[in-house]
Amino acid sequence: MTQDAKQKQITEPQFVTTPDLDLIEMLASDAKMVLHVALKLFGAQSGWQEKSGMYLCVADHKTGLPLAVVPIGQVPVERAEKYARLSQEKALRLAQHPEHSSSWESRNQLKDEWGGAVRVGVFIISISGLPELGDEAVALEVAWPRDTEAALELIAEIAEKSNNPYRENLSKAVREERAYQEHAGT
Repeated sequence: MTQDAKQKQITEPQFVTTPDLDLIEMLASDAKMVLHVALKLFGAQSGWQEKSGMYLCVADHKTGLPLAVVPIGQVPVERAEKYARLSQEKALRLAQHPEHSSSWESRNQLKDEWGGAVRVGVFIISISGLPELGDEAVALEVAWPRDTEAALELIAEIAEKSNNPYRENLSKAVREERAYQEHAGT
């Protein structure tokens, strides 16, 4: 990059723009389905009991600023502010670490900083409201809804870093649910 190009990049104003609302609606709808599948699979396990909802944050991959923050499922009022805040914090922190593919890589329990956000293209998908690795597993499924070879490799790499115990079973069950929905025409 030339010196002029660098200077222009520094001085040009940056904007957060209106996101593609159809895309946000699609991501929220998919997150609702993935949450339903996750609760069905893991709801009786320790840490999952009494879980019925979460927050989805879709953020800009460069700035981490939220483009949409949406409750999914039934989020208890007394936990809503915390889940919304954490979903945004994870996205912002991941944006501050462009070398990372997930917020797990910069988690810090002492600072209430957790995993559950993943980078996908020009977005960060962040989930909060489930057990920490449940947040990550759901975020991975929402971020990459189609089984391309590249996506599957990246999902496996991210889940391996965190030693995610939910990802494989959730991914299989979500693929089955998507196939069922496509076959049923929903």
